[in-house]
Amino acid sequence: MSETSDFVLRVLDLIARADLHDDLFWRTDGPHAPVTFWVNCSDVFAWGCGDLEPLTEERLPELERALRDVAEACGDELYRPDYGPMLYCARMRAMRPQGAAYPDTVQMWPLLDACGPEREIGPHNPYRPGERTRGRQRAYSAVLAELAREMERQDQLHPSGYPPTRDGVFLGIRTAIHELEGPGEALDAWSEERCKCPTPQCGHATWSKTRAEVLQAAAVCMRTVRSIPAPAEPGLPVSGGPQARRALQGDGGDR
Repeated sequence: MSETSDFVLRVLDLIARADLHDDLFWRTDGPHAPVTFWVNCSDVFAWGCGDLEPLTEERLPELERALRDVAEACGDELYRPDYGPMLYCARMRAMRPQGAAYPDTVQMWPLLDACGPEREIGPHNPYRPGERTRGRQRAYSAVLAELAREMERQDQLHPSGYPPTRDGVFLGIRTAIHELEGPGEALDAWSEERCKCPTPQCGHATWSKTRAEVLQAAAVCMRTVRSIPAPAEPGLPVSGGPQARRALQGDGGDR
């Protein structure tokens, strides 16, 4: 077996074992023959930027080391397959990712911070680590608060709710569909409020009535979900993590 073939097999084996299929790019034409690999790092270092970092035979152990360090820092519960490639690329460039690319898993932050000096805020790095996440969390919290208030309103109007029976769940589904498709409901509101001008998302439409109707439909769905007992083992394994691999191998139980 040639050295090139051995290298290719090592790369493919690592990609398969670590579930990094979306993170590997290659070319075989012209100056890239017989094969050249890159690791995807789009949007990691700059806002709205397509980017790749070379993966050579000399660098392959660094990708393996990055994956081990991520597994040690995050453990089974927090592991995500894209953390390893991000850490590898940051180490190769001696540069921290942009703040918006920092993951919610704060256990990763010391590893990424060690890759390079703190970055200045600017057009390609508009957020500090965690800022964008906190903004999303505030937005989610506001929407969830609205949803909770709408669920409470519906509970007062229809206290019987949707019992966890076949008929109860069917009633919840039909009610949600009616909230979307019934006369004067969400789809009608959308048809009334949508902008008729040719410019997409021009801002002329208010969507306020549509938003209220969709919120009502969401509350119906959540009330239906709330009535159904949660499974004994909450949550699902993280895609690509050790738990997911065990589950796929048949050791994760019947989910």
